[in-house]
Parts: sequence; structure tokens; C-alpha cells
Amino acid sequence: MQKSEKNVLMVILSTTLLTFSSFSAFAEADKKFADKAENNIEITPAIQTTKEEVAVVHVLSEICPDIIGKNENFNKGYERMLTDLLPGISDPVLAVEALSEEGDYQEVLSQARQNASKHSREDNREVCLEMVQLGKKTT
Repeated sequence: MQKSEKNVLMVILSTTLLTFSSFSAFAEADKKFADKAENNIEITPAIQTTKEEVAVVHVLSEICPDIIGKNENFNKGYERMLTDLLPGISDPVLAVEALSEEGDYQEVLSQARQNASKHSREDNREVCLEMVQLGKKTT
């Protein structure tokens, strides 16, 4: 990974991590689970979280266990990040799983996977460790 790409990735992650604390100042999101029996979940955030942002975090949940092993603090960090990205959703991990079945999100997720694969294992490891640190802050 080129230094500029690594810096951009770290800036995105750092900015995302730093802005989480300010999400509570925004009005409560108008999100709802629609027809749980059919597993349809409607995500309509008041705070405009892009599918690309969710996909980046989603990809971390896929690649980090292989890089850093199973880590409870990583899992807490992942859940916290999703909770902050998708405020008002009672189970954001489940919501992302449901979102991953939507065609347009699958395209975004595929692109996020390709982007992650362009980075070295060490660069991805650094980002994974940032998520671990976020998880430590939740305890």
C-alpha cells in the first residue's frame, strides 16, 4: 500500500472513530425493523450513513479475525462502530447481515472487499487494531 493510500485509510477510520461521540447530539434516527417475519429491514437514517461506510466496517469484520485472531475487543469495537453508524437500530449487526442480501449493497460490499485486498496485510492489521482499541473503550 502506498503511504498516501494508507494515510487516507487511517484518516477515514480516525475521523469515523472521532465523530462517533458526536452522534448522540443528533436527533434520534427514524429507523424501524419492517416485517421481521420476512426478515425485511428498512434502514432510513436521519444521519446519512452511506452504504460505503457500512461496507468498510463490514469488510473489517470479515478480514480482521484472520489477521488478528478472534478478539472480544474487536467484536465490541465492531458492534460499537455499527451502533454509531446506524443509531436507532436495536441490533445493527443483524441489520448489516440483512443488508448484505440486498443487490445494491452487495455491489458496494464487493468494492470494499476489493479495496481492502489492495492493501498489505500489515496495513489491514493496523486498522484492525484500531477497532480493537475502540472495543477497549466500551468496557
